[in-house]
Amino acid sequence: MLVGLVFRVPVAHAAATTEASVESSIARLINRDRAALGLPAYGVNSTLASIAGTRSAALAAAQVLDHAVAGDLPSQLNAAGVAWQGWGENLAKTPTAWGPDVGPALYAQWKGSPPHWAMIISRDFNQIGVGVTLAASGATYASIVFIDSPNGSGVVAQPNPTPRPAPATTPRPATPAPEPTPEPSIDAQLWVGDPSDSRPEGSADAASPLELIEWLATVLEGVVEVIGSALGSIAAVAGRLAWSG
Repeated sequence: MLVGLVFRVPVAHAAATTEASVESSIARLINRDRAALGLPAYGVNSTLASIAGTRSAALAAAQVLDHAVAGDLPSQLNAAGVAWQGWGENLAKTPTAWGPDVGPALYAQWKGSPPHWAMIISRDFNQIGVGVTLAASGATYASIVFIDSPNGSGVVAQPNPTPRPAPATTPRPATPAPEPTPEPSIDAQLWVGDPSDSRPEGSADAASPLELIEWLATVLEGVVEVIGSALGSIAAVAGRLAWSG
């Protein structure tokens, strides 16, 4: 008689990677590095995360990295009832295959870029929200929204989060077609100032027609003075020549 005994060791299967798990991994990496530098942790804000997720979904649908394509961020913050004194945003995309490596791949790009890293370790912000979306092309698009909140929480009234639009359902090609011109894989935008003025820093108002007329009058007055002075000098020289003759 033969007796067999089989013993199987239970294998723990890794949890499936979700957009929420990637977003959480990025937030953890940010606060890990801030702690290592002696900086306070950013508060992870669910309203900001909803806004960041909506913005990353817009980028994934358009398959571009562009703050404007994602919409006007100050308007989105105000519409969501977020109290802010300054805001910033980091964007990125990665072709890394969807899985647990996506978050670290995105974060490595931001960490390796001085302007993006500066926002991650900034003392000017205290709240963040992270959003990622897997595009039909297989690339993952991400947004980190930063704010400086006057009350530390960033939220005046917590509205119902806007549902994140579903990414395009176009079947993923076996081999994505190469892009004709490579686009940047990261992008940053920053504004710190009066919430009522959402213009990027360095922008200026155009001069009014009256201001232009006043400027032209000033210029012409200066030209007339120069010509008058020159004519006076010529007359004086001519007079001396006539006298000497």
